[in-house]
Amino acid sequence: HQAHGALSIVGLDGITCLSEELESLLAGIEKEAALRKTEIFELAERTFGGILAYLDQLMAGNANQPLRLFPLYRDVVMARGGQADPTDLYFPDLSFRPPKRDRISVTLKAGEADKYLREQRSRYQRGFVKWLKNDAIGGEEMRAAVEAIEATQGPTPQRAFWWASLAFFDALARKALPADLDTRQLCNRIEQQIKRMVEGTPNVAERLMREVLYYVARAKPVSERLCEGQEAYRLNQTIPAAESDGATAVAAE
Repeated sequence: HQAHGALSIVGLDGITCLSEELESLLAGIEKEAALRKTEIFELAERTFGGILAYLDQLMAGNANQPLRLFPLYRDVVMARGGQADPTDLYFPDLSFRPPKRDRISVTLKAGEADKYLREQRSRYQRGFVKWLKNDAIGGEEMRAAVEAIEATQGPTPQRAFWWASLAFFDALARKALPADLDTRQLCNRIEQQIKRMVEGTPNVAERLMREVLYYVARAKPVSERLCEGQEAYRLNQTIPAAESDGATAVAAE
């Protein structure tokens, strides 16, 4: 518990996610006899060792890539009956702001924003349905709707989200990412973000921004926007070079 507090103070978010789950597992062992198994004790020991090995690697000058802890994190979460996602440990630098536009942004007059956003949401939804049916034009339509929304955003954190989302949809439209359950779920969450904008809540959750950047980082650089997004957020430094189920394991010493 003391180690978890110290890690939180220095801002090592990925490790604190793991140490928090480990602390919960230890509390579970104390309360639930069903968790008092040899494999659970071994998992706890491996996790302690993995955290120490990771900290040693940071002190030796290795890059801070919490995704390398994902296999341990996944096992600890699953031991308690939960589901783990790689983006739980993905913490890129979100301080970047998109470059100025080459063209003038779209300025909506009073009373126009609601209609405009509803139109873009409908456009996005139509594209989403087509994309789910393996119609390639669907990805382009979703991207066009997001581009239209991004064009109305001023120099705010919200614009950064829509700007990064354009890179994600570039990847989808050009098949630089698989059309699997994970990308479908992210598309659905972006649609819900458009819905919140229609309802007057433009703020974007940090978790959603991290998810978008995770997939941008994983995509092959097939477009100028994708390359620009990856370079702007230094995403090549956030993904381990060799991956296994989303991350490289840190071997416990």
